[in-house]
Amino acid sequence: MVGFPSRLARGETFDVVILADSGLDKLISEGKVAAGSRVPAELQQRVFFSAGMVAGHQSAAASRFVRFLASPAAATIVRTTGPEPVATPLPPPAPPVLGQPEQR
Repeated sequence: MVGFPSRLARGETFDVVILADSGLDKLISEGKVAAGSRVPAELQQRVFFSAGMVAGHQSAAASRFVRFLASPAAATIVRTTGPEPVATPLPPPAPPVLGQPEQR
């Protein structure tokens, strides 16, 4: 799948683009999308993205990564890629049940 900015750079033409705010902001700043043509903020809906681990393939590293994505420490990094970061961190993980091996 090729993203819209790449397709635009190749010379494809479009009448309307639907992108995340950051992508639209970038194209407006580059003069590729008309300033002032954005849907009014009061009519927009926020889009949410989620992360999860594939069943049967959970690992401690994957669990730490998913938890990091929801942390305040990740907010700056997440914003540089476009989406808004998760507003509140996840609760701490439940302690392991004694006698059961850790899932990987």
